Amino acid sequence: LQHVQRKGEQEGIFWKRHAQLNLLPALLVFAALVCSALPICAYGCVPFRSTCAIGRLTFMPSWFKLFAWSWEFVEMALWGRMLAFISMFFALVAVLSWLALH
Repeated sequence: LQHVQRKGEQEGIFWKRHAQLNLLPALLVFAALVCSALPICAYGCVPFRSTCAIGRLTFMPSWFKLFAWSWEFVEMALWGRMLAFISMFFALVAVLSWLALH
């Protein structure tokens, strides 16, 4: 077992903290999802790059009842654009860290 310990000491932090580092991609994906969901929960809008889509259910008159979604695109505030950027950054780092660990 001493040869396993020596190999681990040579590997360094990656060997000692392997279990914690394997959680990193999942935590970053969770953070990306939370950053994407904040504008949806706070304002009811779906964020894009610089705009925010707000959906409205409208009634379309015809001989049978029909409903359709209409979308309004509004300019997103600076904090919304920053959240969208941070979300993409977290997702990118999650993919890169998963590739590095596997």
